[in-house]
Amino acid sequence: MVRAGLSIAEIRAFAHKRGDYLISDHALEKMRNNLFAPKDIYEKVLAEEINLKKMPLEKAHAKITQPETAVSKAAPSKLKTERPPSILVVEDDNLTQKLIKRLLETRGYGVTIAGDGIEALLYLGKKEFDLIISDINMPNLDGFKLLEMMGQKGIETPVMFMTSRTDPEDELRGFKLGARDYIKKPIQKEILLMRVERALGDNRKNKKG
Repeated sequence: MVRAGLSIAEIRAFAHKRGDYLISDHALEKMRNNLFAPKDIYEKVLAEEINLKKMPLEKAHAKITQPETAVSKAAPSKLKTERPPSILVVEDDNLTQKLIKRLLETRGYGVTIAGDGIEALLYLGKKEFDLIISDINMPNLDGFKLLEMMGQKGIETPVMFMTSRTDPEDELRGFKLGARDYIKKPIQKEILLMRVERALGDNRKNKKG
């Protein structure tokens, strides 16, 4: 439908008629449930849809198939000698995964997604990460259990919880288990990025020390 030159509004109408559920619809649902700030939902999902409508067809297709990142703009010499900080995002909600991934990648971070604690442990067994951002409420293995098992296995990657659980007892439990930070939803984009950078900075200092 995009290749046929139909507008976003026409595509949306067709999708709704078919019973499909679009990313922007998911985004609005997240905003209603106070999981993300309205401004961030607009900038990361809705504005992208609007901008896609305004682009010439060829340019829009190129943007979708070859997205730009901060890493791709770096000088070739830097790409050979430095890797971007690697972040494992542990989250079972597909839209939240996409939003966090886009947000982090715009700052040049390398992002890997795990759907729950078990998948996260599998990734941790294969690759070293600089930071883990994890939800708490997840199937199979929740965030607390993930942190406990990491401690048992001697995995020292710093963990930042990002959760809708606001009970002080949960926050205290997270810190007692060794969490580096505890972010409560709704998520504010700049605050999240600032705390990610702080956690990564602390991790670099600890490695040097």
